[in-house]
Amino acid sequence: MTAHVPTRIIVALVVVQVIFGVWPVVGAVLLETLNPAQLIAFRTIFGGVTLVLVFGRFRPSGRDAVELAFLGALGVASNQLFFAEGLYRAGPINAAVLSPLIAPCTLLMAVLARTERPTRPRLIGMAVAFLGALWLVGVERFETSAERTTGNLLLLASSLCYGAYLAWSPATIARLGAFRVVAWVYVFAALEALPWTAPELSTIPWHALGPRELGLLAFVLLGPTFLAYALNAYALKSVESSVVALFVYLQPIVAVATEWLWRGKAIEPRTAAAALVIFVGVGLSTGTLRGRAQ
Repeated sequence: MTAHVPTRIIVALVVVQVIFGVWPVVGAVLLETLNPAQLIAFRTIFGGVTLVLVFGRFRPSGRDAVELAFLGALGVASNQLFFAEGLYRAGPINAAVLSPLIAPCTLLMAVLARTERPTRPRLIGMAVAFLGALWLVGVERFETSAERTTGNLLLLASSLCYGAYLAWSPATIARLGAFRVVAWVYVFAALEALPWTAPELSTIPWHALGPRELGLLAFVLLGPTFLAYALNAYALKSVESSVVALFVYLQPIVAVATEWLWRGKAIEPRTAAAALVIFVGVGLSTGTLRGRAQ
């Protein structure tokens, strides 16, 4: 079991959740102008080119190339395409309800990969945080119409893919370095996603991309595309993958805060209480609320 999580890792993972928590709100706005494949084309192609120019002096071959291509398929190409299509069909509420499944999916994948074992404190903390997240986002608003069900399944597939990426990437990150891995994962993902994204590139409505949309796209490329993946990779060098995934429970808090700042929605007492439950669950699982590591 990982010891108490260092403060520097906690800070990095909180920043990741702030970025990913804002991303669905920004993504929903961009999906009013772009379709899911066009949005992911921006992330994979422009992100891949930029990252490899900055961090990609290393040229992978053999085993490294195979591993990076595999991680690119899981953590970026499949994960992002499934999420964007799921968000488009199921909406931000369903996405917020299902996103916390990333943590148990990651632990499941790590157990199957025999890189972690489920411990009682980790499972209890995860369950507490999961219930807090459902309470916060309002699971009663979860919709299950035919279109929503398709979107829900795509969102679940996204969580499984990202969980597998977090569970299976630490060894590659430890060997090659966080920035190299993130850069080349995006390059391979851009190539792997081309069958879905290439046909949409010629139909991007450039005339409809005003200053707001371009600013939001810049945030998507800098935040969810580069910084969040780089900080997650940095954290994976020091703590278990399920600990990295556990912080996903903070995303609903960020999403609610973003709605409050963006649309002026009031923060209700239920929100504050649910946020406290999430913090307790994360604290139990990471050891910050226990006297010693388990």
